[in-house]
Amino acid sequence: ISGMFDHRTRKGLMDEWRALAVDLNIPHRGELSMVEYLSRANQRLAWQSQSLPTDNLCVENAIVLERFQRFPLMIDPSGQATKFVAEKYKALKIQQTSFLDTAFMKTLASAIRFGTPLLVHDVENLDPVLNPVLNRELQKTGGRTLIRLGNEDIDYSPKFVIILVTRNPAAAFPPDLCSRVTMVNFTVTPASLESQALAQILLAEHPDVEQRRTDVLRLQGEQNVKVRELEESLLDELSKVEGNILDDDTVIQALERLKGEAAAVSKDIDKTEEVMRDVRAVTDVYQPLAHACSTTYFAMEQLADVHFLYQFTIHFFLKVLGRVLDGDGKTEETKTAAKSTSTGERLGAVTDAFFAAVAKRVSRGLLWEDKLTFALRLVQIRLSQGGAAQVPTDQEFDALLSNSTAAKLANPAQTMVNSPLLACGVALTEPQLRAIATVALMPSCTGLAHNAAEGDAAAAWASFLASPSAENEVPLYWIGTAEGGPGGVRAAFLGLLVVKALRPDRLVAAMEAYVTTVLGPQFPWRGQQELSAVVEEDSEAAVPLLLCSAPGHDASGQVDALAAVVNRKVASVAMGSSEGYDLADSMISTNAKSGGWVLLRNIHLCPDWLNTLEKRIHGLTAHPQFRLFLSADIHPKLPTALLRTSDMIITDTPTGVKASMQHFLATIPTARMEKAPGQRRRLYLLLAWLHAVVMERLRYAPIGWSKRYEFAETDAACTLSVLDHWLESVAGKRQQGDPEQIPWGALRG
Repeated sequence: ISGMFDHRTRKGLMDEWRALAVDLNIPHRGELSMVEYLSRANQRLAWQSQSLPTDNLCVENAIVLERFQRFPLMIDPSGQATKFVAEKYKALKIQQTSFLDTAFMKTLASAIRFGTPLLVHDVENLDPVLNPVLNRELQKTGGRTLIRLGNEDIDYSPKFVIILVTRNPAAAFPPDLCSRVTMVNFTVTPASLESQALAQILLAEHPDVEQRRTDVLRLQGEQNVKVRELEESLLDELSKVEGNILDDDTVIQALERLKGEAAAVSKDIDKTEEVMRDVRAVTDVYQPLAHACSTTYFAMEQLADVHFLYQFTIHFFLKVLGRVLDGDGKTEETKTAAKSTSTGERLGAVTDAFFAAVAKRVSRGLLWEDKLTFALRLVQIRLSQGGAAQVPTDQEFDALLSNSTAAKLANPAQTMVNSPLLACGVALTEPQLRAIATVALMPSCTGLAHNAAEGDAAAAWASFLASPSAENEVPLYWIGTAEGGPGGVRAAFLGLLVVKALRPDRLVAAMEAYVTTVLGPQFPWRGQQELSAVVEEDSEAAVPLLLCSAPGHDASGQVDALAAVVNRKVASVAMGSSEGYDLADSMISTNAKSGGWVLLRNIHLCPDWLNTLEKRIHGLTAHPQFRLFLSADIHPKLPTALLRTSDMIITDTPTGVKASMQHFLATIPTARMEKAPGQRRRLYLLLAWLHAVVMERLRYAPIGWSKRYEFAETDAACTLSVLDHWLESVAGKRQQGDPEQIPWGALRG
């Protein structure tokens, strides 16, 4: 039963059962390991040689696959379990198929008849033809064991094994199916991912050390198996003794032999421990980075709780890490990391490059309101690498994220009676006073309630409360030396709490400043929005680019514009009809061989067909220059499997005029921006301002306008083309055009 649960649920169940055993006075061994009890050391060593990860969850799942009564259904997002099963049954000539395979029925019948193991991929929806197989609806006739498969009876081999597998961790199976299979959940655990990340880091930085570490771990496994075999041999010899053990020379000789073998094994163990200490001295340097990698991935995975669009796979994450470690030179982050020489500099550069690459790749697939949230989570993970001194406490984070404690304060004015804040001449509202008094009660912020030792603190508070950029003028005199003083990262976070309490209108700007303080001014937490850079640096033939936008905004125009700039032909089709499905299949097949570009527009109109598309893409062998673009509205029926397979870009209009202008200008290719004449850039800036004002007013209809007009990115793109046309007709290729000749009337119209 526990096979369907992830590692957290299993651990919780074990802790609960142990607590119940204690409460009910049931005798039990608290230190008993289920893995040790249900499997032997030589079994676990064999599983590791068959590509099984060494974490407890995978070993427990291997035990389930060894002891199942009903055929297993594996949930395998990372593909590790599929690789393990293929290796495990390799000697039995395991066959692999899927429901999309035209020869599926023939493969299934052959496997049942000859007892060949069968691995069936992509079983999000079960084909009814498997019902008799899963139910084991066998019948015996004339000494033969038969099973009904479709319209015929075929011989059933007792050696037959069928294993179902899905890559989609969000797949929902009906209770009827769950009752007929053994669910085995191979989702990634933090420990296994940390181990994978450490191995990948060491392989890139110190391949010799990684090889030694792998060899030592293998030797340790073999030595543990040998020790277990010696223990079993000793017990076996002792069980054969009849009468006095000292009178049996055979037993004494056997014990002497076992003693010698045990001493030799003990020497080998000591030697491997010495080697492991040397290896550990190197691995400990990179362990914090590996832990940060694991924590970052699970932070990305938890984004699915924020919005259904946010789906990321372990393959995507390890690919980002691999590119940072390889220093492929395409991005600024990897270039910086590649230039570092010493181990300390290299580790710091790789760490910075890793966080920047994750932010750039992930944030472009987030809605605008969620980008800053993810950036703050990355800040928290980054600070945890430097020790607990700089990491905000749970109480401080609660104060930043909620207002629950502020409402419980009885007399906030009494708490702040000695603070210069109350003498600054600016009257505080009741919510402001309650909020700042709550902050002052925290151990790290008690200085807020005390009088300033020096300087004109009251004037500083007055300036802060009246400033249009209050996040840059937070009085920090009250921060003690235990918290690092007024300067530094710690002070920046405590200043956030003050801004939230007294100037909540500037909280977003203060959070942005905090991210900049910790991760640097060039940290790309807003994501990479320029499609040309995404296609050139990050895209791959086997990974579709999914452009999502709000209803009414068509993101496919960006693909058409990019194709025109790079002189590539795009085969496009508008989805929504059965004719479109056949045409899309034909386009994908043709261009995957020739290396062309394919654009499928409005795929949210055909959600049922998208599962078929995802499976088709998964098994596609494509030309390196092939690119598949998908455009869709943000729609809840977009399948999770496709979202996990695709590289997501959300063309979302950010809130605020400044942010909207930055977003719009980032979508204009650099080559287009730098073209002559010089007036072009200034006109683009004016257009960005006009577009930002229009889009911002649309958020407040009917206050902004009497109704919601359908202004969108396409209107701005059309205006850019009009600007280019008139500027080029007036100035030609000259660096500066005559302002008097620019047709301002036509441009305003």
